[in-house]
Amino acid sequence: MAKTSALKIVEEQREFLHDLSSPLMIAMGIVEATQALLTRDGHTAEAERLEKARVAINRMSEMLKANRLKLKTLTEELKAGQ
Repeated sequence: MAKTSALKIVEEQREFLHDLSSPLMIAMGIVEATQALLTRDGHTAEAERLEKARVAINRMSEMLKANRLKLKTLTEELKAGQ
């Protein structure tokens, strides 16, 4: 595969991961806000159940960040090799 096409694929993947991050952060905000409201209103059991969703969203966010970093490094390596 030519370096330019590999670079294009890597850049597309970086954009894809970025596009996934935005809705994921919106979901995180909604979960955290809902947890806060539930806790404030004394519904701690319901708020605690949302913790699994918050942890899962956070894990996905960290995975996206790690992959973006790998792709950024690969992009730099491909550009340097051209």
